[in-house]
Amino acid sequence: MLAFENTTARGAAHIGDPGLARRRAYIYCGYSREVGFAYVGMTLDRRGVLGRWADHLSRDTTGSSFRRRLHEWDETAWQRVRDLTVFWAEMGDQAEFLTVETSHRESVEYLVQTKLRLIVGRGDPPLRIISFVRSNRTINLPSVQKAASGVLDAFYSHYHSSR
Repeated sequence: MLAFENTTARGAAHIGDPGLARRRAYIYCGYSREVGFAYVGMTLDRRGVLGRWADHLSRDTTGSSFRRRLHEWDETAWQRVRDLTVFWAEMGDQAEFLTVETSHRESVEYLVQTKLRLIVGRGDPPLRIISFVRSNRTINLPSVQKAASGVLDAFYSHYHSSR
C-alpha cells in the first residue's frame, strides 16, 4: 500500500513495499474515502506502480487519465483530495502479462474494475469508480480469471482492514 498524507507545504507517503518501483504487471486502485472515488488501472511501467502514479499525479488532465477522469467526475475533486491511497497487486509471472501487448492486462483490469464497483460501491463510505476499460477477447482465459481473482482477494482484504 502507498498512502499519501497531504497538506499544502508538506506531506508523507507510506510505502509498504519498496518493490513497487520495479517493472512488473500490476493492477492498481487509487482511492479517496473522503472525496468518494476510486480509480482502477494497470501498468507494466519500467518504474512500476510508483512510476505510473508519479505520471498520474504530476501531469494535468490532458496527460493523465486519472486526472482527466477525476476532473470529468468532479471539477473540484483534485483540490480536495487529502487521503489518496494507492493499492496495487501483481498479476503474476505469466508471459502474456509481461509483453507490450496489453489485451491480457486489460482483461484483468476489466474484471477487477467490474467487481470493485460492488465492493467499494457498498463500502463505508461508498466510492464511485471513475475509471473505464473495455472488455476484450481474452477475458475468459484461465490465467486472466485467476489473476483477477487474486487481485480482488488482496484488495478486499486491504480495503476492509484499512479503516
